[in-house]
Amino acid sequence: MTTIRTEAEARAAIVRACRQLSAAGLSPGSSGNVSVRVGSRIIATPTGSSLRAVTEDEVAATPADQEGAPRPTKELPLHAAMYAAHPDATAVVHLHSPYATAIACLPPADSGYAPLPRSLPTV
Repeated sequence: MTTIRTEAEARAAIVRACRQLSAAGLSPGSSGNVSVRVGSRIIATPTGSSLRAVTEDEVAATPADQEGAPRPTKELPLHAAMYAAHPDATAVVHLHSPYATAIACLPPADSGYAPLPRSLPTV
């Protein structure tokens, strides 16, 4: 396991991870996001990005260094909560795999038709 010490290393590691996750079919379209904690900053994929196409220049840092910098994933609160709950964690991967999404689309467990409980909130 490699220790990531700089934001540049974090950006490169995020892009490598994104390519691998996308190639494995675990993040279709613009679903999923990845972050790495470097010190007190969170380096994360940008909001609305595709893991198969994100570049190091598009990866966002929070807090942002300048006006107009890339915006981090809208799931940043989830990542921050994971880091707060797990102080030793240095990376978070949040995916919407086709399999998990398919299961979430099944009828509710209490309908008598679903083999598994719903795994996504209803709107």
